Amino acid sequence: MNTARPPVLFVTIWGLFAAAMLFGQQEVMRHGTKLANVVDINDAEMPVQIASLD
Repeated sequence: MNTARPPVLFVTIWGLFAAAMLFGQQEVMRHGTKLANVVDINDAEMPVQIASLD
């Protein structure tokens, strides 16, 4: 058995999971929901931006 490649079943399941997550993300965006919220922290010495999930 060649162990240089990942198992086909693992790659198939991971690919289906990635496709389902992409479809879910597109559906959320289609309904107008923001996926990330950018928060600006005003510091006199150094500006900082933090991205968080809504």
